[in-house]
Amino acid sequence: SNINLNRRHLGDNFDEAIQQRHQSFVVTVDNRFIISTGYWDKRFRVSNT
Repeated sequence: SNINLNRRHLGDNFDEAIQQRHQSFVVTVDNRFIISTGYWDKRFRVSNT
Protein backbone atom coordinates (compact mmCIF):
# COMPACT_ATOMS: atom_id res chain seq x y z
CA SER A 1 0.00 0.00 0.00
CA ASN A 2 1.12 3.53 -0.75
CA ILE A 3 1.15 5.77 2.33
CA ASN A 4 0.88 8.98 0.22
CA LEU A 5 -2.54 8.21 -1.28
CA ASN A 6 -4.45 10.12 1.42
CA ARG A 7 -2.21 13.20 1.61
CA ARG A 8 -3.56 16.61 0.62
CA HIS A 9 -1.73 19.80 -0.32
CA LEU A 10 -3.44 23.07 0.65
CA GLY A 11 -1.08 25.36 -1.23
CA ASP A 12 1.86 27.59 -0.43
CA ASN A 13 0.06 30.90 0.06
CA PHE A 14 0.07 30.84 3.86
CA ASP A 15 1.10 34.07 5.60
CA GLU A 16 4.61 33.62 7.00
CA ALA A 17 3.79 36.03 9.85
CA ILE A 18 1.07 33.69 11.14
CA GLN A 19 2.10 30.55 12.97
CA GLN A 20 -0.01 27.68 11.67
CA ARG A 21 -1.70 25.68 14.41
CA HIS A 22 -4.39 23.06 14.57
CA GLN A 23 -6.94 25.86 15.11
CA SER A 24 -6.26 27.03 11.54
CA PHE A 25 -7.89 23.93 10.07
CA VAL A 26 -11.25 22.21 10.48
CA VAL A 27 -12.95 19.30 8.74
CA THR A 28 -16.72 19.30 8.20
CA VAL A 29 -18.82 16.71 10.00
CA ASP A 30 -19.27 14.63 6.84
CA ASN A 31 -15.48 14.73 6.13
CA ARG A 32 -16.08 16.18 2.66
CA PHE A 33 -14.39 19.57 3.14
CA ILE A 34 -11.34 21.08 4.84
CA ILE A 35 -11.63 24.72 5.89
CA SER A 36 -8.26 26.44 6.30
CA THR A 37 -7.24 29.95 7.41
CA GLY A 38 -4.01 31.92 7.66
CA TYR A 39 -3.48 32.98 4.06
CA TRP A 40 -1.55 36.14 3.18
CA ASP A 41 -4.68 37.91 1.88
CA LYS A 42 -6.69 37.20 5.08
CA ARG A 43 -9.13 34.81 3.42
CA PHE A 44 -10.15 31.27 4.23
CA ARG A 45 -10.42 28.35 1.84
CA VAL A 46 -12.83 25.47 1.58
CA SER A 47 -11.18 22.46 -0.06
CA ASN A 48 -13.08 19.44 -1.32
CA THR A 49 -11.56 16.21 -0.02
